[in-house]
Amino acid sequence: MIRAFQRLFESTVATAARAVEDEEREHGYHVATAALLVEVMRADYEVRTEERNAVLRALDAAFSDLSPEETRNLLARAEERADDATSLYEFTRHINRQFDHEQKAHVVELLWRVAYADGDLDKYEEHLVRRIADLIHVPHSVFIRMKHKAGGGR
Repeated sequence: MIRAFQRLFESTVATAARAVEDEEREHGYHVATAALLVEVMRADYEVRTEERNAVLRALDAAFSDLSPEETRNLLARAEERADDATSLYEFTRHINRQFDHEQKAHVVELLWRVAYADGDLDKYEEHLVRRIADLIHVPHSVFIRMKHKAGGGR
């Protein structure tokens, strides 16, 4: 009887731990994606309303299951994480672990949308999108295709 209770307890604890781990993993890639978008928004050292709105639209497109309030909270958290970040790797590793090739291509498209949001593609924005695409292993042909899809063929 005691062993049955112990197995039930261990099973319940393990299930709860897996649920917490799954939630942290999901939150991790949400924040990572948002932080990369924030980095592109800030790349030219001038954050405009159009760019901030583009980040919110990109987050809404990437994570449609979030409410508008959750999306704004995610952006705030991502800005904090971007402020504290020492490298892009801490964000790109989440993307590499969680996203397939199609999802990574979508992230690159969203990065381009943020870069083009203010109507002026800065060289620093373009360089950063290229660097992120390399870090998440997006081939050059996909990088260019996403650039055109986001409005780069203007």
